[in-house]
Amino acid sequence: MNLGTMEDKNRIHRCMAGWHKRDQHWLTRQTAGQRSTRYKGVFPMTTRALVVGINNYPGTNALPSCVQDATAFSTHLQSNFAFQEIKALTDQQASKHAVLDGLAWLFNGATPQDRLVFFYSGHGYRPQINGELREALVTQDSQFLDDTELAAAMGSVPDLRYPHVFQPMTIWL
Repeated sequence: MNLGTMEDKNRIHRCMAGWHKRDQHWLTRQTAGQRSTRYKGVFPMTTRALVVGINNYPGTNALPSCVQDATAFSTHLQSNFAFQEIKALTDQQASKHAVLDGLAWLFNGATPQDRLVFFYSGHGYRPQINGELREALVTQDSQFLDDTELAAAMGSVPDLRYPHVFQPMTIWL
């Protein structure tokens, strides 16, 4: 990527650092479309999200608002961050197979410049697998999607193996 002049490099640094007061003030006054086009060309990226919300599980406790959480989060990504591609899986759509396919879609062709989001609202569980306690998401078909399977899905992005190039962030709520 051609960074151009020193001014372009400084603008990139300010945007990446996220602390420059003038930029922060400017961001609060702009629409999502204006925010997403201000640095167009400086940061060529794809914005893609897989959003999963599961209220209804067969044979177990239903959850009251996971689908609504997923819908609200999708709207937030579109309205405030101008996300280009959002795939939503809710209730019966969110089988283990569908979530794994969605993760493959999310990471397919990703580059270090891309913004990728995986959002999940539903049951979680800590099963013991091969004598080891694991963390797992519970899909709508009551299957476990454990941390090793999630790591394998993310491993399809080469730069995830190099944290100094691509910085993944996981936030558990």
